[in-house]
Amino acid sequence: MIAPHRIDIDAMDICSGFADVLRNRSETDTCTLPDGSQALITLSVRSAFDLYLRAIALPRGSEVIVSAITHPDMAAILRYHGLKPISVDLDFDSAAPAPREIRRAATASTRAVLIAHLFGALVQMDQIAAICRERGWLLLEDCAQAFGLGYQGHKYSDLTMFSFGPLKTATALGGGLAVVRSSDTLEEMAAIQATYPRQPRTAFVKRLARYALLRAASHRSLYTCGYHLLKLLGHNPAELVRGLTKSFAGSFEIERFRWRLGYPQIAFLKRRIASLILDRVRRRRQIGERLGEALGGVRRFGASGLNHSHWIFPITVADPEAAIKALAEQGISAMRGLSNLTVIEDRSDNRTPVARSVLAGSLLVPLPARADDDHIRRVARAVRSVDTRDRYSLRVATVNLWSGLDYQGLFYCGSYEGKAERERRYQHLVERLLELDADVITVNEANPVSRTMRRLARDLNYDEIHWRGLSGVRFGRIGLPFNLDEGDGILARRHLNLVPVGRQRLTGGWICRWGSVNFANATQVVCGRINAGGQPLYVFNTHWTIARTAAAYAVQATRRDTELSSFFESERVKAVKAYREASTIRLVEAERTTAAIQTMLPPGSLALLAGDFNAIPTSPEMRVIEDAGFIDVVSRLSPYAKVSTWNPSKNDVIQKFYGHSSHEDAVRVDYIFTNEMLVPALQRASVGLDGPSDRPHPSDHFALVCDLRLDRIATDFTDYQDRLDAYGVSNARYRPASATLPRVS
Repeated sequence: MIAPHRIDIDAMDICSGFADVLRNRSETDTCTLPDGSQALITLSVRSAFDLYLRAIALPRGSEVIVSAITHPDMAAILRYHGLKPISVDLDFDSAAPAPREIRRAATASTRAVLIAHLFGALVQMDQIAAICRERGWLLLEDCAQAFGLGYQGHKYSDLTMFSFGPLKTATALGGGLAVVRSSDTLEEMAAIQATYPRQPRTAFVKRLARYALLRAASHRSLYTCGYHLLKLLGHNPAELVRGLTKSFAGSFEIERFRWRLGYPQIAFLKRRIASLILDRVRRRRQIGERLGEALGGVRRFGASGLNHSHWIFPITVADPEAAIKALAEQGISAMRGLSNLTVIEDRSDNRTPVARSVLAGSLLVPLPARADDDHIRRVARAVRSVDTRDRYSLRVATVNLWSGLDYQGLFYCGSYEGKAERERRYQHLVERLLELDADVITVNEANPVSRTMRRLARDLNYDEIHWRGLSGVRFGRIGLPFNLDEGDGILARRHLNLVPVGRQRLTGGWICRWGSVNFANATQVVCGRINAGGQPLYVFNTHWTIARTAAAYAVQATRRDTELSSFFESERVKAVKAYREASTIRLVEAERTTAAIQTMLPPGSLALLAGDFNAIPTSPEMRVIEDAGFIDVVSRLSPYAKVSTWNPSKNDVIQKFYGHSSHEDAVRVDYIFTNEMLVPALQRASVGLDGPSDRPHPSDHFALVCDLRLDRIATDFTDYQDRLDAYGVSNARYRPASATLPRVS
């Protein structure tokens, strides 16, 4: 497990802190920043804020406009001084208040604006500063989370505060800085702080020991042990970490902020400022940017903030608990909320919908200390598997994995590739499927089916169901041929709640989950149900027959005709015969497929049928499916487009292993069908896994992809009929299946 927070300190820093304790020398309560600014060292940002308000003594009842999300103690300090915080909602992308909202919130009693720079990024301050100058207001900046960006505050800011708390960049395990534009106010603050008691050296010793232990406990192996132990005891490890890293635990008490730092901690803080490693901040920024790219469309509050250093990495999802659970399964401990921040609610009529929704749906994802592609992939995989930001959007893809076998041999099928080459192709497949970003994937030619489907589900963080299909004579993992245990399955994002419905044999002998007895080809149709947009949707997946001789494969899988001059006459005759036999079998499979769907699909339900049908769109067997009331999404959405999923000219796997000419025709043999109720939801059909790559393609087939909008489906029959008419679809029901189906050996 990876801890939710990493303390920005190492063993040498901790040793130097203990050395500061032993030196026993005094320090001043001021320091000089890199730009030459003088800053007052305080116990914390909250101490600096309290000092400033004491020094300027605003009239009681004055209003201070504040960012809607900030630390709750900042609002409490304002109220303690008799001031009224007026929260202003934030823009989701920048995590900043809009200038127009600040103007709207202003009254005759407004005296200041307090802006919080969140998550290691900066707010664009020019327009806000212009408003403050225009109105004569004080401009206050809370940069507690923004140290290390080379920013010492806007030139017109009256107060800029930085934090060096336990979780901050360049942490000193506590302490704050106050940069004040007015030298008189700074002197007044220093005079007030001089009356505070100074923390004893032992206080810093305790903090060093405490955070040295926490730093050690955040090591992956130790944190993993602690995480599982706490879970067994019924505790939340992330919340425990949150509590242990708070500088001030418990309820608000102003006197806790009215102390001065001890001398050893002041020396430690000054050295941390002077030795700030900008490369570390730059590296963290790069890692955050890479993770942001990997997450793609996942919403990130404050992602467009200026000069982002990603001090923490918040994401916003519809179900944070599901995302935290998915991340935990990937070995990553995420934390609910936005660190110790909260929404400032000042009055009943003040509305902060963005801030409240962000806080309710956000969690913090830990960034690795170093660039780690595996960590980034696991975070993206987990979050995207449960991200339901648009519950009505659904992407379906059908993928033939390609077993890599020649299906010849009694004890062992020949293989086109070695184990290492197959593993490289699998890793490439996972990367491309992550890029494809489908919600539901129908899978054919998974071999061995159980291990392959479970591994895919784990690596993609999806749910899966599968059934054994073409597997010879087998019981469990033992069978003949030894390396043939092929089957079909369905993958779906976890929030879709995929459950198995059933399977039905189309051709071949006896098959069950534990074994099989078939001596020739074996095909099936499998079914799972998902919850899509609040409605049950039945997903059917099938893989139909293809002739297994090389010549017949060329006839049926590429050119689909008999004009192959490259074959001798005898080969051509065999190819034609095999092609016709396979076509006859597929006609039977088509009939049985429609019958199986009628058996498993409740009346009036939404349904998808997808898979590798090994037949071209104009073939008689595909006509059977269309006559049963199913609509081919490609023909519906792109009737004049030339769409191919078997393409020798572009797929190097076909060229390398089958020896087919790159000039042979490209055809479509993979399909996605919908029943009539789903037609209004159809948006786009496309081909996936087909782009150029520096590695061989992950399969001999390209993927077929369909995007749907489920909120376009009618909920009552009248509206449903209107939509069917609008889309030019008849309301014919399924053609009844014949009572007796022909047997195929």
